[in-house]
Amino acid sequence: MQLVCFHQPVTDDGTRTIYIKNISPSETRDLRETLRKIRHVTNYLPLLNKVFIEFKSGRDADRIGVWYSLLKRCPAHKVYRMKLPRSNSTSLPPKMAPNALPDANIVTGAVAPVTNCGVPQGSSPPFSVTLTTDPYVFPTESPWFIIPNFSTITTKKNLWTPASKGPGASVIMLTGLPEGNYKHEDVAKLVWKYFPKQNLRTLYYNIVVLPLQRRAFVFFTDWTSCCSFVEDFFKNPASIKDSKLFIHQVLQEMLSGHTEGVMYRNMMKWSNAHVPELEGLEERLVVVVMANISVYLIIKVVEKVESIAPIVSFLPLAKRICIEMVDSSSVTKVLENTDKDCFIHHFWSKLFCFSLHRPNIQSLESVKSLKQRLDESAKITVNLNLDGERVGTKTPAVN
Repeated sequence: MQLVCFHQPVTDDGTRTIYIKNISPSETRDLRETLRKIRHVTNYLPLLNKVFIEFKSGRDADRIGVWYSLLKRCPAHKVYRMKLPRSNSTSLPPKMAPNALPDANIVTGAVAPVTNCGVPQGSSPPFSVTLTTDPYVFPTESPWFIIPNFSTITTKKNLWTPASKGPGASVIMLTGLPEGNYKHEDVAKLVWKYFPKQNLRTLYYNIVVLPLQRRAFVFFTDWTSCCSFVEDFFKNPASIKDSKLFIHQVLQEMLSGHTEGVMYRNMMKWSNAHVPELEGLEERLVVVVMANISVYLIIKVVEKVESIAPIVSFLPLAKRICIEMVDSSSVTKVLENTDKDCFIHHFWSKLFCFSLHRPNIQSLESVKSLKQRLDESAKITVNLNLDGERVGTKTPAVN
């Protein structure tokens, strides 16, 4: 493949063009070799400590951002897409996915995503993959996460009766979520009445919302509850922030996990990102609990934590961001700094406000602290109509 230096007319509106800054001349030469593998580059313009790259299509441009996201040790390059790839149509699957995998220095667990059942209806761009360096996210046109085997449900008759009717077989995937500026509770309210235990643990682990992937998974406790939700959904179709939702039955066993470490590892696997070992993981996690979610907030939270101590990876959820640190001492450092540093306290409490009366960041804690909070509230029912966990009543949850 020949890399051309803007010998061809530039016709892109920005979705096919990538801008990389903070890159040295020697790194620029290395990048040219990477682009030969990634392929379909139409224009290439290296400047002083920056590079502009135009690809043949938006799906081709995805691959360079995904390549950066899968590096175990990511260089301090700042990788931007000139324009978000937006569409109201269901996305096409990743193009030439194996070409986006680094030859070396690749994160544990990453694969070239394969969509055995296609892309679920309602999955429209932009999506995003995570980066461990600024700007921390890269928008993509195709879904580069793992899509489980699924069947789109258009009527209750579409439901496949699984051989086993346990929790791992009663999973619904929701697509069509808005780009941001919604709450975890907006999704939870759609399914809350179908759970016998309506406590914080259910809210955190039975309803998993992945905002950068614009999808959610609902892990029903039994098959009957799952069927009841599907039946009611078609009587009263749902939307969030005017975004129409679609429901799909997951056709393979899929578990969330009921501890933060297991959930984090499982969801990182489905995100096609760095998959850590479970041993010692929970001691290295910082949990930032949010009231509202947006890509901007995700970037700013991770940026602030990374300025205190180095991070390994992170998982953005609609209710919280789980940030994996290098070691347990880094967790301590982050928690101590946010307690004692007046500037950071101001950052948490003032910068991220979605209303005049309530900060967007509700807490920043260790997994040990989170687990204690979940255990203490096990018998307290969460009333989502009273704005989520902060107004849970003292009515005992069903045992």
